This record gives sequence, C-alpha cells and structure tokens, in this order.
Amino acid sequence: MTNGGWIAEAVRAATLERVAGDLGLAIRRKHLPACPACNVEKHGSGKLYRGEEGDRWHCHRCGADGDALALVAFHLFGSTASNPDQWRQVREWFEGRGYVSKNGPRTPYKPVSSVSHTKPPPREPQGVEPPAWPPTDDLKSLWGQGRPFEELNDGQRWAGRFSISHEVVNALNLARVFPESATLPGWARCAGHSWRDGWRLLLPMYGPEGRCVSMAARWVSDGDPPKGAKECTPAGFSRSGAVYADPMGLALLQGKTDDGGCRWNGGVVIAEGGKDYLTWAARAGRVTPTDDGPETFAVLGVWAGAWNAEIAARIPDGARVTIRTDQNEAGDKYAETIAETLHGRCVVKRPNRKEYAQ
Repeated sequence: MTNGGWIAEAVRAATLERVAGDLGLAIRRKHLPACPACNVEKHGSGKLYRGEEGDRWHCHRCGADGDALALVAFHLFGSTASNPDQWRQVREWFEGRGYVSKNGPRTPYKPVSSVSHTKPPPREPQGVEPPAWPPTDDLKSLWGQGRPFEELNDGQRWAGRFSISHEVVNALNLARVFPESATLPGWARCAGHSWRDGWRLLLPMYGPEGRCVSMAARWVSDGDPPKGAKECTPAGFSRSGAVYADPMGLALLQGKTDDGGCRWNGGVVIAEGGKDYLTWAARAGRVTPTDDGPETFAVLGVWAGAWNAEIAARIPDGARVTIRTDQNEAGDKYAETIAETLHGRCVVKRPNRKEYAQ
C-alpha cells in the first residue's frame, strides 16, 4: 500500500472509463447510460457527464456527483458510502479488480455523520429541490474580483492584527479581499447585511473530492460584526461537507500526496475557523527543505457541521493529525467527533487538551 492510503491508490489507478466499464456502464459521447443515484436498476433516465478534467460525473436530474469511488458507492448502495461496512465493500470492489493492493492497513474508521448525497425521494410530490452549493459561475466571478491583502487596507490591517503572513497567503492563493465596488451575488448576505458591509475576506470551500463548491466570508472591518457573526457562508445554501484547504490539504482531498512542488510529510492540522486556518496554512507554506526535496504538512479548516465521514476518508492511513478546534467545551466535543472518524487509522492528538487512544 502506498503512503497515500488505498483511496489515493484507487484515484491514481482507476479511470472513470475503466470503472464504468467494470460496472457495465458504457460511456458514449461523454455520458453514462443512467444515474446510479436516482435510477439504480433501470437505464435511460438521469444523464451523467464527465467533468472538464475527465475525472468527474454529475447527474442533472438529482444533483448527485463524484469521482470513480463515488460512482462505485452509488452503484452498490444507491448513495455515497457512510459507514465502515460500506467503505470496506468499496475498497474490496477496487481490490477485486486490481486497482488497489490487498496488503495495506484494513482497520476501518468510525464515521459519525452521513454524507450529503443520498438516494433522492420521488420527484413528483417533492417539486424542485434547492441546490446544495452556489452556482459555479457566481463563485468564479466573486473570486475573480478579489484582490491581494496588501491592496486593500481592511485586509492588510486584519492580517497584521493576528500576525498572519499576507505574503504567504497571497502566494498560496488561500484568500482574497474584495473591494467595495465588487458586484456581489444575491446570496452574499449575513445577519441581514451584505458582505460588502464588512465580510470582505473570501475563503474558498472544498468538497470531499477537492473541488471548490462554495465560499465563506470573514469579517475584517473595525468593530464587532452584527450579531457576532465573524464568518458566514452563502445564504440559502449548504455549508456542511465542505472545508478550507491549503495546497497540500487540497492534494489529500484529491487523493495525492504532493501539491506539484512539495511532498507531504505525513502531518495534518485541522483548525477551526478561518483565522486559525489561515494562521496554520501560512506556517505550512514555509516548507521544510530535505535531501529528497521540500516537504510540509497539510492544513484543513472547519467549522461546526463541516466535517463528515467522506472528508475523513480522504485522510490517508497512518497520518499524524493534530486537531485545533476552539479551546472550550464545544471545541472539545467537536474534536471528539473528528477523532472518532479517524480512529484506528491515524495518530490523533489535541494539544493542551487530550491525547486520543488509537
């Protein structure tokens, strides 16, 4: 088993075409014959299409989407895998077809929450379901209007207040600050106000497979935010099942153990909130030189409800995970939730609070 774990091995070896063929689903003109999520047994309804990079599929009818691993899970269960037994069956499916070696660690983790995509209810009585994430074009437009920290006083002052290196944040493209003149989508609202009123720091949010699915806004103006809302996500859309991720964290979500210029050193920091996430991501950006080339740890940022079993499954077996949730009772409970999903697979600790049994 490679250091990246069986998921990384599967992502590298299993193309969507090969997996679809093994499932008896022939790709024709970049479409599959049916959607495993909304029509498991009968072909013909619910079309899928491959993403621009050729490694994703999506159903316009029910909204289900994913990579080759998710395609297998939907075929087996009608939903993404959400418990240890289902993940074992997915792994055995890939092992049985030679995509994954059979000599790696097999101890399952213990997920505590289900994933967002499940087999949908009958469509007729339910009507049109709201989308889980904001439109991709909205996200691209807003991010494109963002500027580096030093170009806007609010952003530079905020970074300096918390000793966050805006140079590293800019270099890694971790966050941007949008000007007051920016054109905002209708969902860019928080506590009855527009993000323009003070929530001007933008942080991309990534789903379990490393695709940008949403965006959060952080308060950077002077004074306190309305209703104490320091951080907010698009109004009317889901905020669960997506996390902040630095370049190495994003690589792990995508099943890789390097970010194109640096190797992963086996460490993962899970920080709660945008401020702490950027603090640790900026530290990870100062890579450590070794004889084999530069290396660093991965950083993921979370908030209440963000973490789930599918994200946990993207952390490679044997990772050294440090959980840095808030130092209070609520933070302790959240850390317990995260640790439970990694139990038996990773070395997990929480500085100054608790060492978790492995």
